[in-house]
Amino acid sequence: MLKCSTCQAVERQCADCGHSFTGKDLKCWQCRKIERDCWGCGETFTGATNYCDTCRNSERMCTGCGVAFTGKRSRCNRCQNEDRECAGCGREFRSAGNRLCSGCRAKDRECPDCGRIFWGNRTICPGCEATDRVCVECSSPFWGRDRRCGPCKWHSVPPEIRTNRSRAYYNARRARILGTEARDRVTEAEYSEIRAGGQCVYCDRPAADGDVDHIRPLTRGGRHEVANLVLACINCNRSKNNSLLVRWRPDRVEHGCRVSAKVRAEYERQVAEGQESGAML
Repeated sequence: MLKCSTCQAVERQCADCGHSFTGKDLKCWQCRKIERDCWGCGETFTGATNYCDTCRNSERMCTGCGVAFTGKRSRCNRCQNEDRECAGCGREFRSAGNRLCSGCRAKDRECPDCGRIFWGNRTICPGCEATDRVCVECSSPFWGRDRRCGPCKWHSVPPEIRTNRSRAYYNARRARILGTEARDRVTEAEYSEIRAGGQCVYCDRPAADGDVDHIRPLTRGGRHEVANLVLACINCNRSKNNSLLVRWRPDRVEHGCRVSAKVRAEYERQVAEGQESGAML
């Protein structure tokens, strides 16, 4: 054969369903999936390969580095991925065998099923790919593209990461609802770093189950950015609510100014604003 598998893959129409796809076979992936017997265990499965997923996904030794891993290939992911230059834009990216980066592979295309314009590197849109299926973990029916339902995927994430993600999401959502101006989007890593302190800045108590507090509340013109976020325990967070520092408990504010430069800067700003408003009167 004169060409590699990547060069043989071209955009063509499936001989059965007529959908456009990129590959070297005459039929698309969906049409090649039929009910067959696995060559390894003999169980009946639906797919486009000779072995079922259980037999293909087994523990093996990487031929490159010799490390044990679970997968379907002869080399582990680390050995397969290598730095290469994109043939489209020239940008360096890391991949196992693609000639184009993800940005160059993705483009605006029309779904052959529903006619909707979507951006990506699949042949049909995500909405048409989603079907009624059964979760492999809890056996509950759901609508989607994955093998597991949403609750099962969510509970597989470690609890501390779930907490950071959910609270970062709801704080950002609340900022959008209130129309708050934000300089930067607070990332999950920055949110986790703020919560990693473990102690409330206002009372120095353990705040493992606490929340991230906006020093200047969003309803008082505060911004949803890292400079306006500190870790507070549940009691301090509820007590402060949407109060300014100059209107809240002096003992807690004094402690916060002593341990946090962000709290001290905001407190001095609010004092200056009060002095200016008093002078204007």
